[in-house]
Amino acid sequence: MGGANKAYSEAITRKLRPFLTKYNAGKPLDLEKVNEINIECFVDHCLLRWENITDREGKPLLFTKENAIKLLLDLPELYTALSEQAGDVESFREVEEIAGKS
Repeated sequence: MGGANKAYSEAITRKLRPFLTKYNAGKPLDLEKVNEINIECFVDHCLLRWENITDREGKPLLFTKENAIKLLLDLPELYTALSEQAGDVESFREVEEIAGKS
C-alpha cells in the first residue's frame, strides 16, 4: 500500500478525487462510500489471494473481488489489520530477506 505501489496510489487518488472536490466545497463526505472505495482499491491492488477462508457455514470462500470486498466490508477490523500490515514496509523487507535466503 505504500509509495512503491503506484497502481494503488493512482487508483485511490482517481476514485476519491470527486469526493474530495465536494468536501473542499463544504459538502459532507459520504463516509460509507469512501470506505467502499478504499476497500475496492485495496482488493484490486494489494490483496493478492487468500487461503483457508470460509463463510459462516464453514464452506470454503473462493477468492474473488466481490467476495473480498464483501468480507472486508462485513469485517472492518479485518480490513484495518490487513491494511496496516500492507502499509508496513518492514514486513515486506523481512519477506524479501527470507526469499533471498531460500
